[in-house]
Amino acid sequence: MSLFNNRCCCGKYKINSLKENKTLSPLNQNSLNEQESIKLIFNFEHKLGSSQSEFRDNNVYHAYWKNGNKCVALKVSRYDTSERKRFIKRELHVLQHFARVPINDKDRIISMIGSKLIAETTTTLNGQESRTNIMYFALELGGKDLHSYFVEKTKKRGVNKEELLIKIARGAALSIKQFHRHGIHLDIKANNFIVSLQQNNFKKEIKLKLIDFNTSVITSNTEISTKVHGLKKFRAPEIRGENPQGFKVNRKADIWAFGLMIYGLLKKKGDEEQPNDRELINSVRISLGDYSELNNELKEYLSNTESNSFLDRVIKGCLQLEVDIRPSINAIADFLNEECNGFEYEQEFLNNEDIKWCNEN
Repeated sequence: MSLFNNRCCCGKYKINSLKENKTLSPLNQNSLNEQESIKLIFNFEHKLGSSQSEFRDNNVYHAYWKNGNKCVALKVSRYDTSERKRFIKRELHVLQHFARVPINDKDRIISMIGSKLIAETTTTLNGQESRTNIMYFALELGGKDLHSYFVEKTKKRGVNKEELLIKIARGAALSIKQFHRHGIHLDIKANNFIVSLQQNNFKKEIKLKLIDFNTSVITSNTEISTKVHGLKKFRAPEIRGENPQGFKVNRKADIWAFGLMIYGLLKKKGDEEQPNDRELINSVRISLGDYSELNNELKEYLSNTESNSFLDRVIKGCLQLEVDIRPSINAIADFLNEECNGFEYEQEFLNNEDIKWCNEN
């Protein structure tokens, strides 16, 4: 607890404003006792930005862990329909998996402190009471989500947008690299990264934490068959459309989404906090399965030889239609850190003997 004004550890809220109480189970439930349980106090008005999931009925709140003397993020999700149950089970599986991973191999992945499924009584608008299962996750507290952070920073005078975005891309690539050692995320987008509260080298990179694992899969396999959810806009061409049996996917689907995320931030105007009318209309079209406008825009960008900056080369590699030609996240991270200077997709038009090709392994 903060020493000033009886506030929580981060100093943001007064303890006496936190009226809600929840007790969750720690990761090691076999040794659960009264002292080890995770006692949280929070306020439903203290919602954390837009970093929560795209899925409805998921909200994230600031909470104070009393017996741990730490501020945390409390993710609250309804556990009722078969689809919501599937999402929550996936997320729990991923978080439990990373809880067993050594710290130096997961410091760019949001960590779970504890969780609990609680049956609660809720009151409908017409006054009727019903019992609903709610899943609570106590997670490591982070900073702003990447989209909000980028908009805020690019509004400031003197900020070089491309230099900032290179540092962001480095941080995001290293987060994905950590995740790809263990699985496929399948919902890469700016809202699913948060800025880490522990920054080591702001001049080189913005350290980010990858979050939201409702659609993610833990696997050592190169390719898997799974149902695909996540935001349709960021789906790679090979996993678009409807397929009740699911799609065969690999890590290159995340690479496409990463490239499209960086492309979107690069083309975004600094004062655009919300989508403009054209973007909203296109989002509706994409939700209905019509990718024609996005495809035409990307085709024009990929064929534009004047768009050949350091960052353009990364984006163009990620947005290759041929899955096998897209670089791996290892190659992307090496390129962004200037440990190599050529991608496989560039080999037919880069014939310089000084090129150090990025290793795909």
